[in-house]
Amino acid sequence: TSEGMLLNSLAVIQHSLRDTDRAIVTYEAALMANKGQERPDLDAITLANMAKVRADRHEDLLAVSLGESALELATDHAPEFVPEILARLAIAYVALSALDRSSNCLDEADKVLRDRTARRVALSPGSVVTVRVARGEYYVAQHLRDHALREWGDALELATQAGMTEVALTLREKLADLCKEMGRFEQALAHQEARYALNEEMFNRGTDLRIRTLQIQHDTEAARQQAEILRLRTTDLEHMVSTRTELIERFHLQTLQRVAALSEAGNGVATDHPVRVGDLSAALAVELGLAHEFAVRLEQAARLHDLGKVVIPGTILLKPGPLTAAEFEVVKTHSECGAELLAGSPSPIIQLAAEVALTHHERWDGTGYPYGAMGENIPLSGRIVAVADVYHALISARVYKHAWSSADAAAYVVGAA
Repeated sequence: TSEGMLLNSLAVIQHSLRDTDRAIVTYEAALMANKGQERPDLDAITLANMAKVRADRHEDLLAVSLGESALELATDHAPEFVPEILARLAIAYVALSALDRSSNCLDEADKVLRDRTARRVALSPGSVVTVRVARGEYYVAQHLRDHALREWGDALELATQAGMTEVALTLREKLADLCKEMGRFEQALAHQEARYALNEEMFNRGTDLRIRTLQIQHDTEAARQQAEILRLRTTDLEHMVSTRTELIERFHLQTLQRVAALSEAGNGVATDHPVRVGDLSAALAVELGLAHEFAVRLEQAARLHDLGKVVIPGTILLKPGPLTAAEFEVVKTHSECGAELLAGSPSPIIQLAAEVALTHHERWDGTGYPYGAMGENIPLSGRIVAVADVYHALISARVYKHAWSSADAAAYVVGAA
């Protein structure tokens, strides 16, 4: 396998994890690696994938430019990808309101598929599904919702038969939204519930400990879907929705806190570290005279301060001796990883948790990480949790140290301040 193809595969994984910035950089590296290889078919695949990333980022002009380049190469060197590339071009043109061009791309894609069927050439399920999805997008733009519903329904059936789980998940969302717009709430509800079950099935396939971070994404999606299901079921009972949403948020927090506890697995008594840091942070907030509401939120948020450690290898976290400089650099990444995992939530507590995860290792004198922030440039939440985190870490026994006394730990914290 060529270096370019390996890089292309890596970028596909990064894109699937929604890390589009890294995916773009990796795709560009794949193009560079392909130079001199005389493999225009690989360039066509990479350009088509880059176009998809740009489209997902709503950078539609770039998506069209890259898609046209991919189509030109694929026509001569990778014809099996032509229908799918045409379909993705059609979607980009719809986003740019260039419906005539979108229609031309779709007609050409259908023509290629018909020609292959006539010649009894095996059709890629992915190509057929993508063309139908694109046709649905075109019909939505034309306000032909019944037509779009038919196209996406057929695409869903094909994707399900072909085992294209992630595509089926996306189609369920599209169908639910479209049915809701058309006032077909029972159908919308059915698609949402099927999507929830499909997401549950995808999650249950994961077994690797280091992939447990996907649990966060799953639970966030599950909470959002449950809230949407509740909204559809209780259109005239908004107060019930509010109550259930609060329960879902509480469930979401509890799940995240369980995931955070994974990072302490193997540390013995230190497994209660996240909870104790939350308790101490709330007590410090009260002692500082801060609002009770803030102290309560901080207690929950602080329990997620080390969530990012779930992506740190256990060989480093549980190492009995001192870390090397390189190992410590890996550990330091947990602050940004935790903030990224918590980013984008509408919950005030999760938003506060993201702030805490990112800043609880910053130091007043600027010697902390990840950004070396100083003084009051560090959020108050991060400063409070930093004190609680250091204190409890000192009084806890770890694989690499004995527990300090409370008096010694308090003296250290005061002296460091």
